[in-house]
Order: sequence, then structure tokens, then C-alpha cells
Amino acid sequence: MKTKLSALFLLPFISFSQDVITNIDGSTINAKILEISKNEIKYKKTNYLDGPLIIIDKKDISQIKYENGDIEIFQQTTSDKEKVYAEKEKSDISSIFNKGNKVFLEKSDDANNDALEYFKNSLKKWNYWQIVENKSDADFIIVFSLKKKLMGDRKVKATLLTLSGKTYLETKSYAASQSAFSGYNGSRTAANRLVEKYFAKKFK
Repeated sequence: MKTKLSALFLLPFISFSQDVITNIDGSTINAKILEISKNEIKYKKTNYLDGPLIIIDKKDISQIKYENGDIEIFQQTTSDKEKVYAEKEKSDISSIFNKGNKVFLEKSDDANNDALEYFKNSLKKWNYWQIVENKSDADFIIVFSLKKKLMGDRKVKATLLTLSGKTYLETKSYAASQSAFSGYNGSRTAANRLVEKYFAKKFK
């Protein structure tokens, strides 16, 4: 009888002797961590230790709470990031557009892909923000717009938005014509002027 009672008292310890992985979406995994490398985490599920080795990217993990109680934090959960971002929008919106932050580029319906590419290349040359290909990776958004005028004239401007769609600022418009002075490419010249004459002076 004494032996049985001792075994029962051990059961809670056994069931909680595990590592807990928290994903960036807030979900958790009960695991036995086997290896942590530069970019990956290898583990097995605690309810199936004889099962397959599972490998996940570190970028998808928020933290690991080890069985001894230690916690290793890799990054914030998505909900935590959203809370911090919302607070910035409310009290420190300009910090969202700081140097080195990540921007996703969009175009309005009247702008074509070539014009957007000219604008993108000019921003890269200026090298103030990091341009990302996925909106989910961005800190903010720039919407690029272009108006076609008579005789090949082009007028461009841009709107800076937070991820929730809040307008931070709208730039002045810059125009150029298809002439020898613009290399017969008004869109490219106007896009360059927008970056050089507005962004480079507004953000330092």
C-alpha cells in the first residue's frame, strides 16, 4: 500500500516534467527539447517521446519554458507586438517611421508597375528604410500614386500609413515630362524627385 501511494505522489511531478514552447501566435507545445541551433529548435512531444523528431524555425517561437523553470525568450508573441504597435500609434507614431524600419510598398490604381519599380529603386539608393516584400514583415506602408498628364507629363506623390491604415503624412506632388532632360522617362524622373526632394529632406 505504501509503495502504491508513493507512486501516486510521483505522478504529478512526472506529468509536469517537460519543456513548454510558446509560438508567436500564443499557442503552446509540451515538448522535450533536444537541440537548439542558430536557426532551429529540435524536439519531441512529451506524450510521444518515441515519435519522430520535430524541427521548427526559431523565428516562429516566442519563448521556451524549460522543465527546471528557466525561461528563454526569443521574441514577442503576435498579440504582444500588436499591443506595442497600437501604443506607438497612439503616443509615438513618428517612431514607426524611424530610419532602418521596414516598409512595404503599394501602388494606387492609377500607377503602373514600372513607375512603382522606379520609386522602389530610388528608395533603395537613398537607403533610409528597409524595403520588404511581405506586408506582414513591415513596420509601415507607403502607397505610391501617379497621375498621367498631357504630352507625357507625370505627377507622383506618396502616402505613409501605419499597418492599421492610419495616415501619417501625404507628400507633396512632384512632376516630370518625357523630354531629353528626363531621359524621355517622366515616371522615373518624377519618382526620383519625390525621394530626393521630399523624403531625403523630411527624414534625416
